[in-house]
Amino acid sequence: MHLASLLIFAAALFVAAGSPGPSIAALVARVISKGFRD
Repeated sequence: MHLASLLIFAAALFVAAGSPGPSIAALVARVISKGFRD
């Protein structure tokens, strides 16, 4: 994983952790994994 990808992933996890509910974290994780595969 590239450093930029790792930073984006860490930032998204931080945002997801601050958001209400695990459904938001699951949605963010799904979007990130889909984006990294492209």
